[in-house]
Amino acid sequence: MLRIIGCLFGNVFLAIRNLICTSVYNFDRILIFVVYLEFKIKSMRIFLILCIININTNVLAQTFTGSGNPADWNTPTNWSPNGVPSGSTTNVNVNSSKSPILNTGASNTIGNVTLTSSETLTISTGASLTLGSSAQFNAGTPDKRSMNFTSSGTLNVNTGASGDGTLEIWGDLIVTSSLTMNISGNLIIHGDFQMTSSGTVTVTGGGTITIDGNLTGTSSDKLSVSGTGSTLTVGGSISLGSSGQITTSGGGTINAGSCTCSGCQSQCNAVPILLSSFSSSSKQNSIELNWSTSSEINFNYFSLQRSANGKDFNEITQVQGHGTTNEAHHYQYEDRLPFIGKNYYRLTSVDFDNYQETFKVIAQEFYGNREFSISPNPTDGRSIRLNFNFESADGLLTLYNNIGYVVATYEITGAGDIDFESPLKSGIYLAKFSSGDFNKTVRFVVN
Repeated sequence: MLRIIGCLFGNVFLAIRNLICTSVYNFDRILIFVVYLEFKIKSMRIFLILCIININTNVLAQTFTGSGNPADWNTPTNWSPNGVPSGSTTNVNVNSSKSPILNTGASNTIGNVTLTSSETLTISTGASLTLGSSAQFNAGTPDKRSMNFTSSGTLNVNTGASGDGTLEIWGDLIVTSSLTMNISGNLIIHGDFQMTSSGTVTVTGGGTITIDGNLTGTSSDKLSVSGTGSTLTVGGSISLGSSGQITTSGGGTINAGSCTCSGCQSQCNAVPILLSSFSSSSKQNSIELNWSTSSEINFNYFSLQRSANGKDFNEITQVQGHGTTNEAHHYQYEDRLPFIGKNYYRLTSVDFDNYQETFKVIAQEFYGNREFSISPNPTDGRSIRLNFNFESADGLLTLYNNIGYVVATYEITGAGDIDFESPLKSGIYLAKFSSGDFNKTVRFVVN
């Protein structure tokens, strides 16, 4: 196409040159040609727009045509046009009772998915399928994706020796007819889950369904969660109509902000808080932590904890909650003494009855200068805590009073508490830490 466009522009400019050279003073002919040229340019613009629309139509929509049962998602010839769909703007259609499967190890990102007639979609162990992206979903004007079952169908997300299968939808799961869902892996829906007719959702074998928004259904829909570790967590509410069914067994749990259906209350746990996001970002001298809740019930505070290895966590602060609220709330904390290298963070929620729930761990790299500090500051004079943002913090700690006399010295083998045999008197003190390649003095106050 570019070659054709180049020829068109070349011919136009050649005509202009010939006209000007042979008819310098023939203004009538020049005027007529200009009008003609304008018309040609407009025509070319329309031609280019139509070409672009045609290209986009071909690229942004593909239909699964594989005839096997199941048929491999990642076989190019199973698609029309030929080629495996890729990218969060590429929409996918599955119809005519096809049964696509993402085999173990497959990882694909696409746009919207529409399944129209008794299809079965399977995510195998260790495979993943993502609809849309975080950037699109969290944009100023959200650009959501959806998976839409318009007729009866089956959705399988499996687990096994190769790990959990994962289906992540940055938008909504919409079911307008009967759908059977068998989830032993992970299903993550960042929008809503909407069922309108005879849906059956089964979570087993330690599988998880996480819905950031609401789960809505009819009186004929059924939810079943069974087995240790199997969970259905809904950030908003579950509403199934007057005779919708929810059952749990064998250690399975259902957590939601609220539940509405016959017998729901005995099966549905109203958790203290529903955490909708938890993220981190590295600044020049600190790490910023941000998290949000969509609801809070009888909630006291968050314990924010940090680890250098992802296993051993220590609390770095407590952040007060909002009691009981159905409104969204945002929290922020700046860690001014992160470890150099990788930092691991997690949140534990604590309600007024001391019920606790610990959430997933996130990690953040930090590159900065080595630091040493004393906490709390001011202190009561009975003890102090030494804080370092690097490992192998072995050295000598010397304490000075405000006129420069040495009060005490200690051999240090890393971060930890120092308990004084005799409480320090009120005043200003200096703590000097010295090691082979690092020296720093900080001031602290005793009340």
